[in-house]
Amino acid sequence: RAKALVEQARLEEVAGRFVRAAGGFSERRARDALELSLVDNAELVFATLSATGRRILQRLSRGFDTVLIDEACQCGEVAALQPL
Repeated sequence: RAKALVEQARLEEVAGRFVRAAGGFSERRARDALELSLVDNAELVFATLSATGRRILQRLSRGFDTVLIDEACQCGEVAALQPL
């Protein structure tokens, strides 16, 4: 229950930012801000190698100590460097 209350407060904070924004509410900006908030506070993040190149992961306030690549022998070297 406590975790749900924390998540609800975060959602309300993000929604409040966009209601007060000069341009009004933007669903895309709200979705991006919410996704950034969730990923930035996550303990574990699962993603495909191609998804690690998304802009949302480049905007995180912190990096990751460990990156585990599943089936790394099936990808090229360049693709394996992308999440690093």
